[in-house]
Amino acid sequence: MTAQYEPTMPFLEVPPGTPKPRNTSFTVLSDFGALPVTYIEEMLDVIGDMVDWVKFSDHIGTMNRLGPERQKMRTAAYKNKGVPVLPGGIPFELAYLQKKGRALYTKR
Repeated sequence: MTAQYEPTMPFLEVPPGTPKPRNTSFTVLSDFGALPVTYIEEMLDVIGDMVDWVKFSDHIGTMNRLGPERQKMRTAAYKNKGVPVLPGGIPFELAYLQKKGRALYTKR
């Protein structure tokens, strides 16, 4: 559920987005792994209705530093707010090049 806030610029008319689940105009949020889980939860309270998926991108190498338990916490934070996650970016590219794509998508 998205929190309701007073608009910052009430003089502007913002067209409403289409409700989830959408068939067109998807929004994918890239998560580079550096944000705290509490930030993720608060962010989704504000924009969760606009985000269709989260892609774990890891352009700066933080995934290897997080460890499996912290990554599970991050994944759970998104799923608890109704936002599915998917791997992408460098982890996906490495898995593809090393022919380990199946392992990337295997539930751990």
